[in-house]
Parts: sequence; C-alpha cells; structure tokens
Amino acid sequence: MSGKTDTVETLIQNTASSLAEARGHREQLKSGLFLYLHQAYELGLDPDEVVDVLGVKQPNILDLAGLDEHDVHFLLEQYETLDPVIAPVYGH
Repeated sequence: MSGKTDTVETLIQNTASSLAEARGHREQLKSGLFLYLHQAYELGLDPDEVVDVLGVKQPNILDLAGLDEHDVHFLLEQYETLDPVIAPVYGH
C-alpha cells in the first residue's frame, strides 16, 4: 500500500503544480484535469477517492494549486462533465 500511497502523493503534487502553472488558462486547466482523472483511475482509485483527492480531503489538489475561485469553479464544472465519461473507461 505504501507504493500506491507514494504514487498518489506524486500524482497530487504533479497535478497541483500543473494546475498552478495553468492559472487563468481554461484549456490548460481542463487538460490538467483530464490527465489527472486518467492517471487517478489508472492507479486504481475509485470515484470517491478521485474527487476526495481533487478537492475534498486535506491536502487536496485544488488547495495546493492555489487557484482563485473562478478557476476552481471552472474545474469543478469540468469535473462534472469529464468524470462521467472517463470513469466508465476504467470500469467505474
């Protein structure tokens, strides 16, 4: 389990960094979220874990990225659109 935990922590840090660099650029934000969703499901996270890591539990990706409320709102809207399409690809 430690290996998975380390990998999830790396995913959190890499995604937060990518989203932080994309501040204010919607297509880049959307691309970062798209990549995160695929990588999270590839790691075996279930849908609840995916959303927890993104923005519920502490630390979470959205907090670590330091995004403003407009970018966070945009990403949450995109999550609602993308997750129902991506999750079934991984059996969820």
